[in-house]
Amino acid sequence: GGLYTATRYEFRSLPDIRRNLHQRPLKTEESPLHWLNDAEFVASVLVRESKDSPVGDDDKIYYFFTERAGEETTSFVDKSQVARVARVARVCKSDVGGKKILQRKWTTFMKARLVCYIPYYEVLRSVCSLDGGGWASTVFYAAFTLSAQWRTMEASAVCRYSISAVQRAFEGPYMEYQDSARKWSRYDGAVPEPRPGSVSAWGHGGYNSSQDLPNSVLDFVKLHPLMFEEVKPAGGEPLLVKKSVVYSRLAVDRVRALNGHFYDVLFMGTGEGWIHKAVVVGSSIHIVEEVQVFRDPQPVESLVISHAQVSTGLVQDIQSGNEGCRSSSGRGSLPWKNRTVLQGDDVLLPCDQRSNLARAIWLLNAYPDGCLRIIPGEAPTAATSPVKELPAEMPPLPPPPPLPAELTNGVGALPSVLRKMNGNSYMLLQQQEEPLASPLYSASFTEELSKILEKRKHTQLVEKLDESSV
Repeated sequence: GGLYTATRYEFRSLPDIRRNLHQRPLKTEESPLHWLNDAEFVASVLVRESKDSPVGDDDKIYYFFTERAGEETTSFVDKSQVARVARVARVCKSDVGGKKILQRKWTTFMKARLVCYIPYYEVLRSVCSLDGGGWASTVFYAAFTLSAQWRTMEASAVCRYSISAVQRAFEGPYMEYQDSARKWSRYDGAVPEPRPGSVSAWGHGGYNSSQDLPNSVLDFVKLHPLMFEEVKPAGGEPLLVKKSVVYSRLAVDRVRALNGHFYDVLFMGTGEGWIHKAVVVGSSIHIVEEVQVFRDPQPVESLVISHAQVSTGLVQDIQSGNEGCRSSSGRGSLPWKNRTVLQGDDVLLPCDQRSNLARAIWLLNAYPDGCLRIIPGEAPTAATSPVKELPAEMPPLPPPPPLPAELTNGVGALPSVLRKMNGNSYMLLQQQEEPLASPLYSASFTEELSKILEKRKHTQLVEKLDESSV
């Protein structure tokens, strides 16, 4: 029955959380302490905590934002800069403001710090929520990026928080602003009854609404909006830390796999116009698909999951991959290729990978020391190859000449079959007739190849916009 907003209002452009289009419009307090300090809002979530509540609790709206820190932080920031931290705040739907104090103001506003436990990751970019059919199972997924002084680098972290962890922070001790030190510190004094910011106590002691609360409670709320305890991520660490990417938007869904278990699936939009699809398994995230949605690099600003579309019969066994290969041999229909080469030659084996996320695994029929086993066979005849018969004892072959130092896109001088690849998609083998302790590859060749692979990491994939891989 009301419109809840979090934005900057009026000509002063001050951050504000309001409820409008309601018989009891409310807003955040501005003086004597700002409840919001240059806040940049990210998301809001309604959690229906009144349903089946044994203590008569109320539905709450949670707000996620980044603001200037008033307390001492562990952030590794330049002391000359003002640290910004991630916050989660909440208000109660049944809040109607105070009678004399906090008139038309929230009496249930509280906020706490949201930590991801990674140094430098303080900028909150996106938050999404999911519940398993009841509010008590609500989880929040949040994407963080590096703080302002590290804008020369690109990296993201994703953390998961439970509703119980958020509640613990709001049920803990408060903080108080110290005028002498000009900072927030833990408050260890007496807390009035009923507990400030709590709705569950309103039904006891003759408090039927927020307008019945004593002045001592309202004065305390006015001066103690910040909680001391931090909201910690599940498992005490991020689910994912990803370099060279900025996640600008998150969306989450819960799906049932072939093994009967339910998994959270995240869709993470990037600042370059890609969507990474990832599955949460235990305490980590595995990226399983990528889709390029914009030809020209631009941030993904909105993601909406549609449940109307059907899956097309594709299945995936998350834990063991039993449905991956239906061949009894386990190899599926992988083609076999034979290569005939000269003894002592270096061999570059290509592997066509159409995705940044693919990983090649090479299985070698090799000697214990790692040298490739040469399968006996006939070499090409003189009619097909001008190679002459080698002498019984020949001097060691010189190393191959180095590749050009600069190549177009890093792979211009390589065969066209290799130009589609990205990442570590190559394998260099040097064959030996007998097991030797010498190196298996030429240092100069490997160095040049490493340079090519490093450059290739920063190039785009195929131009087809509907291209994806699983």
